Amino acid sequence: MRYSILHLSDLHRDPKNEVDNSPLFESLARDLRHFGDEEPDIVSPTICVVCGDLVFGIKPQTGNDIDDIKRQYQQAEEFLVRLADEFFDGNRENVIILPGNHDICYATVMGNADRIDIPSQDSKKKELVQELFDRGSNLRWSWDNLVFIVSATKQFT
Repeated sequence: MRYSILHLSDLHRDPKNEVDNSPLFESLARDLRHFGDEEPDIVSPTICVVCGDLVFGIKPQTGNDIDDIKRQYQQAEEFLVRLADEFFDGNRENVIILPGNHDICYATVMGNADRIDIPSQDSKKKELVQELFDRGSNLRWSWDNLVFIVSATKQFT
């Protein structure tokens, strides 16, 4: 049995030069139409693996965060639904998504995290650094704020 995997990544668009879904999809469809012209011919995709980033995301302290991230996910969803409909007879199980680092709302993550300022005692600093590098640690370092951050409810992964 022959099969083919369509691999897509980084669907996100730069908000300053955003491209509509239609030209992206038409370019993909044009490429796929030529699969049979290749020697040897390329089998039509059996599945599609979409590796993040689905959205561009939003930068911290950006106004209207929630509306913008919702708009970006709506755009990504429309593309993926059309992909499933036109290339996999509507079977969405044939489209596998692996999210990327842009696929979060930074403001939401930071809103659910606690800041831990750098302690003055050397022993406490050393403990925090040790914890930062422990496997499964909830701690992360923020270069923007020069503080440790920790999620009380879930680990960052």
